[in-house]
Amino acid sequence: SSRLAHFSKQIEERLPDTCGLPSAPLHGAFRLSQLLVADGKLVLLDFDGLFSGNPVSDVGSLCAHFLYQTVKRKLTPEQAREGIVGFCESYRQASPWGLPMPALRWFTAAEIVAKHAKKVVKRGKKQSEQKIDELLTLADSVFLGKEPLG
Repeated sequence: SSRLAHFSKQIEERLPDTCGLPSAPLHGAFRLSQLLVADGKLVLLDFDGLFSGNPVSDVGSLCAHFLYQTVKRKLTPEQAREGIVGFCESYRQASPWGLPMPALRWFTAAEIVAKHAKKVVKRGKKQSEQKIDELLTLADSVFLGKEPLG
């Protein structure tokens, strides 16, 4: 599709946005279901896929997961944005490298298409074309800065 070709071009052109951060341990499947509150602290679970890479990758993965939940109608857009903005603000304050927005936008948009749109195609459920369209629109909005990430 022409939309996918356009998105692929954006991914390539903006790849330099992901450079310059130190490698860090990554969870690799950063989702809401991987988080637990214990003794008033947030705990991250399941390190089976632990690897090293750009630290913003996991944050983008979580942002994409929140946005995917809106397409599945499990979260409202407002709930997703509240979760994204809250997490990103906390991450930015706690992280020694901050949270570079161009890298966050790149990783979030890439994850929306590479993981979530692929999942919709693979499962072939009802309204998959509509969901793919919504996901591509979300990814484009993330790239263009129309979708607030924090």
